[in-house]
Amino acid sequence: MAESLLLPVVRGVVGKAADALVQSITRMWGVDKDRLKLERHLVYVQSLLADAEAKSETNHAVRTWMKELKAAAYQADDVLDDFQYEALRREALSGQSMASKILSNFTSKNRLVFRHKASRDLKNVLEKIDELVTEMTKFGLVALPEAPPQALPRQTHSALDESMEIFGREGDKDGVVELLLDQQDQQDVQVLPILGMGGVGKTTLAKMVYNNDKIQKHFELRMWHCVSENFEAIPLVRSVIELATNSTCGLPDTIELLRGKLQEAIGRKRFLLILDDVWNEDQNKWEDDLRPLLCSSIGGSGSTIVVTSRSRQVASIMGTLPPHELVCLSEDDSWELFSKKAFSKGVQEQAKFVKIGRCISNKCKGLPLALKTMGGLMSSKQQIEEWEAIADCNISDTNRGKDEVLPILKLSYKHLSPEMKQCFAFCSLFPKDYEMEKDMLIQLWMANGYLHEEGTMDLTQKGEYIFNELAWRSFFQDVILFPASLEEIWIDNNRSLVALPSNLGDLTKLRRLSVRWCVALKALPDGMDGLTSLELLTIGDCPGIEKFPQGLLHRLPALEYLSIYGCPDLQRRCREGGEYFDLTASIRDKYIEAIHKGHVRKWFLPSCGGGSQGN
Repeated sequence: MAESLLLPVVRGVVGKAADALVQSITRMWGVDKDRLKLERHLVYVQSLLADAEAKSETNHAVRTWMKELKAAAYQADDVLDDFQYEALRREALSGQSMASKILSNFTSKNRLVFRHKASRDLKNVLEKIDELVTEMTKFGLVALPEAPPQALPRQTHSALDESMEIFGREGDKDGVVELLLDQQDQQDVQVLPILGMGGVGKTTLAKMVYNNDKIQKHFELRMWHCVSENFEAIPLVRSVIELATNSTCGLPDTIELLRGKLQEAIGRKRFLLILDDVWNEDQNKWEDDLRPLLCSSIGGSGSTIVVTSRSRQVASIMGTLPPHELVCLSEDDSWELFSKKAFSKGVQEQAKFVKIGRCISNKCKGLPLALKTMGGLMSSKQQIEEWEAIADCNISDTNRGKDEVLPILKLSYKHLSPEMKQCFAFCSLFPKDYEMEKDMLIQLWMANGYLHEEGTMDLTQKGEYIFNELAWRSFFQDVILFPASLEEIWIDNNRSLVALPSNLGDLTKLRRLSVRWCVALKALPDGMDGLTSLELLTIGDCPGIEKFPQGLLHRLPALEYLSIYGCPDLQRRCREGGEYFDLTASIRDKYIEAIHKGHVRKWFLPSCGGGSQGN
């Protein structure tokens, strides 16, 4: 993975070499030709790095060359820092008084020595990069577009192996089944995303739901389509027609003809469509092309599309229902799955094997794919020494880990931009299970030069964008972000919730928000004034919430109902005489409890701001 981080490093050095401050000093010191040659070399190398990265996976010589180039690029970065420092020093000195300048000349160490060293270092690093560019010609590298590599072609099917025991997913299956059955009165086609990292079991859960007896009886028509990278309207609609009719569709690739055939094939039947392994993050492809075809003109009441994806952005674009997020297995379920595979071919479940086996199981971190792969590997190991050797290494160090687990997980990584890869790799500096604070992480990215301004986006905004992208793609655990299409959010009895998602204010379609019994929640997030459609707001038994974000109540034009209880400080501010009392006068219906003589009583604020009434 380290080699794939070379592109943003080289890009950063190229930017620094072209910096006007650096150029001003290299011209002054007579080494601008060296600086320009370094810049040209690195620009040329940069254009070939996409191909180099692809070849490095199978070519050890290319991988070694990339490591040496990375070291040289960091060395060049340090050298250019010296020139940049000198330019800034001179700029700062120009604003000082004459006395300060004289004092600076007496107190600073010999600037000639510094100048000589910086110039010599530039020549040395240029010689090293010259050698690497010459060596590079042996590899036959070509310029490739910097677009992320495409995911490997993949096909899934709906068949569920009845002989295969599935651990830890009954609750997920029951929850999804119940949710699908509850949509029976919905006239519009609903879309339910199933989210999770690669190998966590999204497809398996979808199969469990698809083959459930209640689901089979409830839906007149069930269809399964593996999307993978091909999210184009024509092939997808053609596939749905063929699945609905159980026959080949011979129509030409004309979307209007296919639309008519789709309506004829499905009509008003209540259908379930599984779209497995969706990667598309182009909102227009869904909103403009596929959504009108699949969700607007076909299907009876209760029809539902289930989408499996690793990307929260996919869920945000397509989902009409809150996503069902699939998490890793518990320690007990992990052991059940691992031991079922490991002790299936003659290896005896003896105490010494169990102890080491639990260690290996724990290393899989609850990921079903890794548990099945490693359990299958251990089933062929009869000697305790073999188990101990595997327990002492990483999963990625085993042949099965390399061949079966890493390719699945690596797909998500390959879809990141070079800048995102570098920011994500930086997170490896933190200990395992470390709780990272978002704003601090973004500042660290900025301090290390990983972020670059883009258009009107400043560094902080760029950091926010990258953090949210990594969260959307499930690279961070336990980061809550809501899909933009949500209309209702009800959060109840979450005693570990300390903050609401940072993108709450982006939910312009949200009409109802209820947060209750979240005792660890300390504040409502800034930006909630973006909830322009919010009609109902309930905050109950969240004693840590003391006030609304600045000016919030001024900026919720659709708010009609406000309910607050179990939040003493917030209640005081909303009572008569409190700072929010006048602001709540225009809200049609209010239900607020007040603290009175040590106990709680209900307090109603009439719509017209008249007298209060307690009971």
